[in-house]
Amino acid sequence: MSNQKLTIEKIVILDARIPENLDLIKLALSKTKWLEKYSQDIEKITLSVLERLYEKIVEKYDAQIAYIQPAGDNSWVIMIKNNKTHAWITTVYSKTLFEGMAKAILALYGYLVKGINFKK
Repeated sequence: MSNQKLTIEKIVILDARIPENLDLIKLALSKTKWLEKYSQDIEKITLSVLERLYEKIVEKYDAQIAYIQPAGDNSWVIMIKNNKTHAWITTVYSKTLFEGMAKAILALYGYLVKGINFKK
């Protein structure tokens, strides 16, 4: 995928067990206005950074994680919904909670800031 333009829709389905994909996810996070202060050192984007950011997002916007649950094969499924309409926005899958939160943050950014409709 290195020559293709990676969109948020493509990034949230990357397999982060591949180290370069995890780096792409972190890089994408650092390009959002929410985490641009980490653009010089993406390794500083930790789970606790994402948790604090998520708290700010749900205070400000009408979208949140509806549930996180095991999906089998040692992976997680995270469903994101609109709080006002209770409509499903998207679902992301991950092997780690860091990957899941990173993808959820990117999906929320895409939906809330960029106006992406993941329901295509």
